[in-house]
Amino acid sequence: MIAFLSPFFKQWKQEEITFNEFIRLTRSFVSSCCEPILEQTLINNGRAQVDIPIILNQFWNLYEEKLGEQPEIGQFSVQYVFLILKKKINI
Repeated sequence: MIAFLSPFFKQWKQEEITFNEFIRLTRSFVSSCCEPILEQTLINNGRAQVDIPIILNQFWNLYEEKLGEQPEIGQFSVQYVFLILKKKINI
């Protein structure tokens, strides 16, 4: 397992990026991981295909708004688990 903290919060606190850049970068990172899951959930729950982009856009705008009000939610840890499968070859 590999874990790392989001670098954007630290960069903002150290004034390496602006607050708006922190929000934009955090949204971009989180949405790249979560949007496919959210989209599939909307599909599975019978949302019209035409409504899905609108709902997702509203969701991410709300996420940005809340992140602007509570920037500490952008200080998160991400964990990855990698599983390596090897094929056993009988000789």
